[in-house]
Amino acid sequence: SRILCPSPECVRVQGYRDDDTGIIRGTALSTISQMDAFNSFELQFDVTLSDVEAGDYCIVSYRYDTEADYTAVASFEGNSATEEFPEQHLSQIGSIPFPSGNAETLYVKLAAKGNSAKGGDICYFDNVSLFGNIVAPTQPTTPTPTLMLT
Repeated sequence: SRILCPSPECVRVQGYRDDDTGIIRGTALSTISQMDAFNSFELQFDVTLSDVEAGDYCIVSYRYDTEADYTAVASFEGNSATEEFPEQHLSQIGSIPFPSGNAETLYVKLAAKGNSAKGGDICYFDNVSLFGNIVAPTQPTTPTPTLMLT
């Protein structure tokens, strides 16, 4: 629906019975400039739940290529009202820890976990952006005099 998903970058993910259907995008860490200046990542996104009932979810998760499983950054449970009144969550932020080991790729998964036989549990994701958190430089601690005696 163009009303719930107006931008061309918006994606519609349908949830099917006991499945976490989704889309996955990978980012090669080598393409991120000034990577050594970061100590973690933040993922910012919008999500709209449409006809997502209680017990069904819109989920944002990640994994590095050195990991087997995805880790949830954020999960949004539906309710009975989203059939008539889609529920928007704008400018959500999830934290992704910096990779340990020799990771080369970060994968982000946008998913719908539903119980519909026909994919009726719908999650719309938009404005998905990845940011790096900059490591704050440590300041040397030098004692400063509180009282000067002359």
